[in-house]
Amino acid sequence: MGFVLSVGIIQVVERHVAQLAGLNSDFEVLPDRSLPIYRNHSIYQIYIDNFDEFQVVSKQQLELLRGSVGDAQAKLRATKARLGIPLHATKALEGCTEAMVLGAAFEDSIVGVSRVKRQLIALAWLWAFFGARSVRDLNYGELASLLGASSHAYLFCRDIFSTLSSSTYRWLNNFVGGTYLPPGVLSELLAGAILLPLAQSDLSRDFDSRIWASDASPYGGAFGSAPMSREAQTEILRHADTRGTAVRVKQRPSVDSSPADDQRISFLTSTPVVDFALPLYFTFQSQFLWKYPSDIVILEGNAFVLEVRHFLREVGNHQKRVLHLFDAASALGGFAKGRSSSKRLNRLVRKKAALCLLSDTQHFFGWCDTGSMPMDLPSRQFPLSPDFALTKWVNPILFHEPQTKAEY
Repeated sequence: MGFVLSVGIIQVVERHVAQLAGLNSDFEVLPDRSLPIYRNHSIYQIYIDNFDEFQVVSKQQLELLRGSVGDAQAKLRATKARLGIPLHATKALEGCTEAMVLGAAFEDSIVGVSRVKRQLIALAWLWAFFGARSVRDLNYGELASLLGASSHAYLFCRDIFSTLSSSTYRWLNNFVGGTYLPPGVLSELLAGAILLPLAQSDLSRDFDSRIWASDASPYGGAFGSAPMSREAQTEILRHADTRGTAVRVKQRPSVDSSPADDQRISFLTSTPVVDFALPLYFTFQSQFLWKYPSDIVILEGNAFVLEVRHFLREVGNHQKRVLHLFDAASALGGFAKGRSSSKRLNRLVRKKAALCLLSDTQHFFGWCDTGSMPMDLPSRQFPLSPDFALTKWVNPILFHEPQTKAEY
């Protein structure tokens, strides 16, 4: 309790010093809000007495800025020198493309737990499976520490979470020691260890030029897409990539009936950020009838997995970041987290994970209500003409930072 309180006090002091240095608090990276606008400004993070400044630059600018001190960093250094606050000069990093920040390793455009640490975790798992069990009993602390370290690495590629079903976590919670590991648990943990080298994210990965949507009804499903600009996709990602969750998509509370307003999309957190003159013209790519009835959440998951398979048939779609809309919060939650406590849904999450890991593709998700879902009609009305194009998505939408996990 004392440590938590002391850390809170230090954070307040450090933020006060940053304020004296003239740093804008709107550009501070915080875990409970969307990433600050970073295209035209550097952004920063404060943790106890650590100060990290981040800047997005092109490859052409990279060599010019390598080794240089950032504007925010320079202001903070000058203020601390004026106040007589000592600095650890040997630990200072300036204009680096490789650094460790709160357990995350930045290596040019790749971010994740460091490669060496991931290799050591994988070797520790293999030692526990095939070495330690042959000479002594394993204990809960060892396996829990290894699983915790692995889970931290999986945060940078959430698809790998699906290899560990809820049964693995329940088994470990009741594990008191010994050498016996259930075959299912052993195979899941072994798969997770083997996939550890893939637990990283490429920040320079290109966007697919479309936003996708899928929907399902008790009778059938459909998926489709609409062209979207890179600027709009980047803005959506800025809100969606908060703790690995999904951005919430809502209709605007009051919409002017003018055509110009119908063609406008707004991205908001607590206040408007920017408006894009962006009509969305969705065209459905495929519609299909279900052979067997099932729970609607499972059908929603099936429709999305079919969309992913369709999308990845073309090699040119590999190694992309893809935006996707759901109107089923339960299905969205499973795919956004990378795992589900439902075995049936987790099976679908695993299918999607296998496709995305092999193609080096990453999805980011949005939720919209059923009335705004552009694939709602194609999933219910059969057949639609193959050249049927949905008219402009006439319900303008808002992208909101998620407030509670219950929204997923």
